[in-house]
Amino acid sequence: MKPPRIHCHAPRGAAMAAWVACVAFATLTSATALAQQAHAPHKGHSSAPSLALAQPATVGMSAERLELLTRAFEKEVADKALPGVNIMVARKGRVVYSRAFGVREPGKTDPMAMDSVFRIYSMTKPMATVAAMILVEEGKLQLSDPVSKFFPAFKDMKVITPNGEVPARPMLVQDLMRHT
Repeated sequence: MKPPRIHCHAPRGAAMAAWVACVAFATLTSATALAQQAHAPHKGHSSAPSLALAQPATVGMSAERLELLTRAFEKEVADKALPGVNIMVARKGRVVYSRAFGVREPGKTDPMAMDSVFRIYSMTKPMATVAAMILVEEGKLQLSDPVSKFFPAFKDMKVITPNGEVPARPMLVQDLMRHT
């Protein structure tokens, strides 16, 4: 089976949600803190609990599907689409996948490590999307829900077109995740 191609432009639908979640998780979950917690004994210096390691199957995940991440991101690094990336996947408070790929900085040879530190800019949208996807996973939110269900002021929105103002279809939660 050929690994999926991961694009750096806006994917659609479920692929977009997975891409955003992966990118947000890879860059925002404080890879340094998580890696240190997951791979080092807890010394009591941090108020954060340690993240235990687990086999994917023990928390309802597929090791084979997680390995698709390995193949896909190895290819992205080899194709020079990404200089390097950290990925950590946790479920039910247990780390089931943790890998570093490539180099820390384009044009340099220092390998990416799980404790590499990153500057992060303009990540509000991916963070909000990850939070929304957690609510979807918990069954508290549907991507097909109208935004007006939560914010009544967004009911009966109109769109201005060259032909005048026309009623728009209801804005859905998934529309908020398009980031366009």
